[in-house]
Amino acid sequence: MDDNRTHAATNTARPQALEFFAGIGLARLGLEEAGFQVEWSNDIDAAKCEMYRNNFTDTPGHALVEGDMSELSGDDLPHDASIAWGSSPCTDLSLAGTRTGLNGKQSGAFWQYVRLLPAADCRSRECERIGHFSLWGRPCRSSACLQ
Repeated sequence: MDDNRTHAATNTARPQALEFFAGIGLARLGLEEAGFQVEWSNDIDAAKCEMYRNNFTDTPGHALVEGDMSELSGDDLPHDASIAWGSSPCTDLSLAGTRTGLNGKQSGAFWQYVRLLPAADCRSRECERIGHFSLWGRPCRSSACLQ
């Protein structure tokens, strides 16, 4: 059985990806299955970062940055990636959540992702689609925000 994590970490010919709001690495699994090598990831939650590290051991050339994205600058990001992927928190957007939208404490982290994107200089900028994205708080079409 081919282990994508090992293959992705050793094959530098694959296009590079940045993974924002990494959590435990589920987006990374999909990106690697699609042929990308994730070279940089970020999450603010220490417990999720610990699980991420346990899920992706022995991956040379990968950096997991644990901390608040508001404290990062463009200089903290690799500049050779093909894609930036963001799975921003949907807690404040969810019908079961606070419904404070992109101005909410957790979902508002989306704007830090948008702030950092120009510095990443990726050819493609993607954001996980979230239901009710434009219903609560500040309306936004993800494609317009990410351009």
